[in-house]
Amino acid sequence: MTNSLMTSLERNAADFITAHTEHRNFSGAVLLAQGDRVLFQNACGLADREWDMPNSLDTRFRIASLTKQFTAGIVMRLVEQGKLDLEATVSTYLSEDQFPASKGSVVTVHHLLSHRSGLYYPADHSKYEVYRHTTQETLKYFRDAPLAFTPGSTAEYCNSGYLLLAFLIEVVTGESYAAVLKREITDPLGLRDTFLDDNKALTKRRARGYDKKDGIWINTNHIDMSFPSGAGSIISTVGDLHRWQMGISKPGLLSKESIDAMWNVPREWDSDAKTSYKGYGLFVKLTPEGRIIEHSGSLNGFFSYMLRTQPKDSTDPSESIIAIVLANNSASAPMAIANGLKELALGNDVPLPASINRLSKVQLDLPLIAGRYQFPVFVIQITPSSDDIGVVLTAEVMNTSGVVLQTIQFGAESEELFCNIERPETKLVLDWKDGRCVALVLRVGTELRGERMVDLDQERADGES
Repeated sequence: MTNSLMTSLERNAADFITAHTEHRNFSGAVLLAQGDRVLFQNACGLADREWDMPNSLDTRFRIASLTKQFTAGIVMRLVEQGKLDLEATVSTYLSEDQFPASKGSVVTVHHLLSHRSGLYYPADHSKYEVYRHTTQETLKYFRDAPLAFTPGSTAEYCNSGYLLLAFLIEVVTGESYAAVLKREITDPLGLRDTFLDDNKALTKRRARGYDKKDGIWINTNHIDMSFPSGAGSIISTVGDLHRWQMGISKPGLLSKESIDAMWNVPREWDSDAKTSYKGYGLFVKLTPEGRIIEHSGSLNGFFSYMLRTQPKDSTDPSESIIAIVLANNSASAPMAIANGLKELALGNDVPLPASINRLSKVQLDLPLIAGRYQFPVFVIQITPSSDDIGVVLTAEVMNTSGVVLQTIQFGAESEELFCNIERPETKLVLDWKDGRCVALVLRVGTELRGERMVDLDQERADGES
């Protein structure tokens, strides 16, 4: 499309995506729509950096946890067919050999769908994910672990529930998850680019995934796509994901009751109601203007996000704003992109992202930041450093056994606020007291607080004494 034929929205969206490509590492594809009408779509960056092959709107990306909404859709189809019951326990369908009754007799299908099962999920699964698994074999990493909480008593995001759902689907249908996905979802909606990814298959137009380390692009770590299963193994395009969203916008593929269950929104906006709910394969937020239905996905070298709005007093899908972002590197900021596109569609101004500035090294006393900080289920060790540009905080995210799961670098926006250099939407807030950092607050969609445990200099001194 020539610039003279572009609408104001298209020009603003194109400028916004270009800025994210140039300053925030974006590489992938985006789609913005109002109902079934596409307002803007674009692809940028490289699908294969070794061959300099560009991304296109037809590029197929690993969508990671966006897979969960498809798994939920399959389950609701099977519920409507009488093959599954939301209130039935797992042990209704699986034998003791398949899944222990000590958990299966108290965990229901509803618990699995809504992240209320209490099932354990290994924090560090890098040593498992490189191997090929059957759907049943993915259960062995959590089937014998104790429940984290009484099923139904609270909600905590859990991949294990969707691995177990994929196996339930196979047991009650007698078919593979991939075959059921095709029959129940993708064939009826004409989603020709959406299917279970397979490392061994020769898949046309499949993007490769990348990470960025020390400013250099590298191939991401290998993961066998049989491992994420019903929690994260699907590959798709922005166009197919838009068609999928329209397919669950009104009764047709699913009944109204099934769609309502997936969206999990009360009929009335009670002043005492919670503002955020875990739906089936989706997150739902209530705002004064209406509902926001969303989900993100992150998998080795890929990062995805989808959101849609629905005005409070309307059930008309044509009034929904839908933003879909698929990236083939872990350094992109798809949530910031999707939310920016949504605001542009609503007629609001959105600032263009710029290069991240780093605080002058003379403004912070580095030893007062260094240390380990205890978060609810992990530890972050902070090692500050400085160069001619400024201060960098290197954060090593470790599990409770001390295994480093991820290393992140943060640059500063102020003395208290740092942002992930490669994912600027992730923030790290320093809590200062008496001239010393006593805690960190990690902002990743929600806020997690970690209290200081150990000063690194003191730890070294103790080790030498």
